[in-house]
Amino acid sequence: MTRKQARIGLVISLLAWITASQQAAQRPIDFYNDPVTAFFLYFGPLIALVFLVLSFVGRKDARASAIDANHRILSDALRRGDTPAVAHAERNLGFLYTEIGALPVAVGHTVRSVAMHNEFGADTEADLDWLNHQRQLMGEPAFSGCVRQHLDPEAADALLTVIDSRPDAGRAPLADANEPHWAALASIEDFGENLRKETPPPSEAEHAELLAKVKPLLHPGDDRGSWSNPDGGFLAEATALLATRPLDQEWDQSATTAAELCRARNEGDEQGAAELRRLGEALGEQGGRWFMVLVAHRASVLDRRVRVRDFEFAWDGICGWEH
Repeated sequence: MTRKQARIGLVISLLAWITASQQAAQRPIDFYNDPVTAFFLYFGPLIALVFLVLSFVGRKDARASAIDANHRILSDALRRGDTPAVAHAERNLGFLYTEIGALPVAVGHTVRSVAMHNEFGADTEADLDWLNHQRQLMGEPAFSGCVRQHLDPEAADALLTVIDSRPDAGRAPLADANEPHWAALASIEDFGENLRKETPPPSEAEHAELLAKVKPLLHPGDDRGSWSNPDGGFLAEATALLATRPLDQEWDQSATTAAELCRARNEGDEQGAAELRRLGEALGEQGGRWFMVLVAHRASVLDRRVRVRDFEFAWDGICGWEH
């Protein structure tokens, strides 16, 4: 149970207890005549206490976990001087803070993401879409003021001009902010690792059942990510959990090979890097983007010396995969 769910349960149980107490003041209440009211009259405080404890010790909701994961990525990337990883984390945090309504914070992250992606020639369309959406939610004066807090006057004017000149200025981004696509807004690696830490590994029977549900959703050449694939949120979680146990023999062999080639690439082996990319293309043709994600997760579990993040860079541009 998440902390948010526990807080909702706490409020409901307290309201039920208060209502039952008011009724008890007007007439006798017993389990025979009014079992529901009697139950909340006598056990409501205990239920509320349980929910109160869970509101502090329960797991964070997925958006909060994704935000924490991206802040860890950001800190690590800043320490390593990994500019692309910093920009990626800034972009994710801009998306996530927008979804939870922390708009001034969101604008700061998205503005930094635009600046950094633009600096090394990467695509900034997603950031500009979300800046449009943030401006729509905040209102023009507040949004412009927030942008100017993070850029010098000349750069702020240039960015605001770009946003104003876009044909879709003022429209929300294509991904609905209420859509459950937050799962993939953290990097695939950190979301998966965070989920595996918080979620007990599936039993052998649960693993087999989950694998049976995933297989029909893996389509050759499918490049849809979490935003455009209606099953994206489920696949983001399922692929991370499936990696904790052996997959089909052929799939596990692919994961083992991927881990070996990835390790060679990380050590500067150009031939290994080329073979790893060819493997990614073959996996994409076999089962699409989410099959590649599954194999990458499994490879990182089989060999702790490689990370899913390594595959994000090695397979960039294949079946919609991007670092």
